[in-house]
Amino acid sequence: MSTRVFEDAKTYTSWDDHFYHPAALRFYDEAIAAMLGMLSLRPGDAVVDAGCGVGVHSVRAVRHGYRVHAVDVSPTALALAQRRASEAAADRVTFVRGDLTALAFRDASVGAMFSWGVIIHIPEIERALDELVRVLKPGGRLALYVTNGACADDALRAVARSLVRRHRPQTRARLGTGAWYAMDDEQIWIWQLDVPALTAYLEERGLRCLDRLAGELTQLHIHLPRAVRPLFHRANNAWFKLRRRLPAWPTAMNLLVFEKRPA
Repeated sequence: MSTRVFEDAKTYTSWDDHFYHPAALRFYDEAIAAMLGMLSLRPGDAVVDAGCGVGVHSVRAVRHGYRVHAVDVSPTALALAQRRASEAAADRVTFVRGDLTALAFRDASVGAMFSWGVIIHIPEIERALDELVRVLKPGGRLALYVTNGACADDALRAVARSLVRRHRPQTRARLGTGAWYAMDDEQIWIWQLDVPALTAYLEERGLRCLDRLAGELTQLHIHLPRAVRPLFHRANNAWFKLRRRLPAWPTAMNLLVFEKRPA
């Protein structure tokens, strides 16, 4: 797995610009709160943020009254995360460098864990998923925020690529389709996942899917001028607000919650 893109501070500046516009913050506040509630945590419980990045969701979890063990492969991201946690006075979070394909946790030692938009950037995705399953306790819960390869965004991108006759080399696998994308001066891997196949893969390994919810309706805003991005963020906010009434299958991102069956 190439991690060079995650060592460049420009990567996180770019993500802040694309995803953390003020109009989007309501979505993240509500989505992280909903996710934590589905992990069946009690006040003061510990939760693992697997792939914490710059720590924004770790800080949210601390604000909800939980202790957080935050893991990320990138020293650059961890340094930024520690700074943000300090600025937010989030002192119940511990940041540790670690690779999701080779976690340092013992077998069946973690009661609650989430990985928000991270496994989609790991080419060896099955190794990462197997590690998450390995460390989860029987009865423990895992939340994954992932791309949805059946979404409307992907259909529109396919049409656009066809019109400009632009072909991108892709890898097709059991869990979806992956490709390398240019990001600043580096390359980043992104899976467009087959959500039913991902669910089946984890169920074969002893997890049962408790819920599948819509995340962001669209991420097309990252290709558009800044002036129109708030409209797309507000659409995402509205769809998530109605997540129990509207379907997950057309949305760009899905939130999945799993529970590990007793041994």
